Amino acid sequence: MSTKLYSAYRLPGAVNVARLCRDLTGRTDPVWQQLALRAVATAALLLASPARTEPDTDTDTDIVVGVGGSPAGAAGGAVSEQDGARLLASVTKLCSAGQVHPEQLWANVTLLGQAAAIVHAVQEALAGPSARRVPPVIDLAFSVAFLTDPADDRDVPEWTYAVLYTDRAEFQQVWEATPGVQPWPYWNNTDAPGDVEPSEWDERAMTWKRVLGQQRPSRCGTSFEYTPATDLAFEGLFAGPGEDGSRWLTLDAVLAQMAALPGQGAWRPGVRDRLYARLAGEPLPLAVDVADPGAGNSADAAGGQGR
Repeated sequence: MSTKLYSAYRLPGAVNVARLCRDLTGRTDPVWQQLALRAVATAALLLASPARTEPDTDTDTDIVVGVGGSPAGAAGGAVSEQDGARLLASVTKLCSAGQVHPEQLWANVTLLGQAAAIVHAVQEALAGPSARRVPPVIDLAFSVAFLTDPADDRDVPEWTYAVLYTDRAEFQQVWEATPGVQPWPYWNNTDAPGDVEPSEWDERAMTWKRVLGQQRPSRCGTSFEYTPATDLAFEGLFAGPGEDGSRWLTLDAVLAQMAALPGQGAWRPGVRDRLYARLAGEPLPLAVDVADPGAGNSADAAGGQGR
């Protein structure tokens, strides 16, 4: 059976994991805010797109199909003109499946608030038991599993082992900046790296076999899962004109991130003002029956808005 532990690490066994997690949370907070702004900017740009045609691909793929085919934020990826329709179709499907409560998305008074609620809903769906992968630009998940070697029965083991779970290089950089953390990956599906001695590679193989057994890393030890200090859906309710200056999710901050997305280029005169007005305007209706989300897309747009 092949083993692929690309994001595996070790750190001194004397480390205080609880203290480490508190420090890790504090260092992650500002990084998460910037990434959340970028994710909301992507969703907002899709929703504000003038294209409202039906998508030409099957929506039964990733959670956010809108950025599935051409992921904004990836190298060279740009938002296509039909991505707004795809985003709405995929979020509607989440609502119909009962994974997202539609009233969350309709409670917002602005399109920007709705975009924030959609990003929040995707994170909630990702944390579920049947989580499906989404493009990194919209995926804000970050967790670490801490493990011990059952062969080391000392009160203070020599090493604590860890496996990182994230698709964001920014979160990986935060984790690897933690004092004492050493990359200690292992795989057997291809050649070992040239900078690791064969004896050490064999040691890694035996150690990870003992540490993991036949279980997933998340079932073998203590897990850290980053939880942001603020709720994107809640913040989105207040993202609009007349902001008091104390919030980080603002129209100006999202527009700045939007202008920096791949494929945007230099905005023509007046584009920023039109986008500002669009994001400060009413949210889009989603054709899902709030009373019975499992029934499918039975409610019309006006009926959905009014509930």
